[in-house]
Amino acid sequence: MLREELQRLEVANTEMETSIQQATSGREDSNQRRELIAKLAEAEALDMELQKELKQYSDSDPTMLAAQRKYSTVAKDAANRWTENIFVFQSYCVDKFHLDRQEFNRNFNISDDMDTLP
Repeated sequence: MLREELQRLEVANTEMETSIQQATSGREDSNQRRELIAKLAEAEALDMELQKELKQYSDSDPTMLAAQRKYSTVAKDAANRWTENIFVFQSYCVDKFHLDRQEFNRNFNISDDMDTLP
């Protein structure tokens, strides 16, 4: 059993060494390779600069603005839904327990100007 495992690992090792040799062929140090590596480094630096500049304009991205509008609408609807729930609970308590609406608001720290969002 261990011999089989050793044999399998030796085959895998041979395949890996062949793969490494194939990957390193054509990567010999030459003037052309050094020039291409330098151009690649310049292109990567330029890409980083452009990415930074693009981040500056992300606030004006139409896709981001549309998403923010959508999330704002969802948040406003949720706030109005909770406000309506508070009003329903308030009405129930005032009617069921004959409470004064201002006293209810004071006990639950509800401001008198609370209303749904337009």
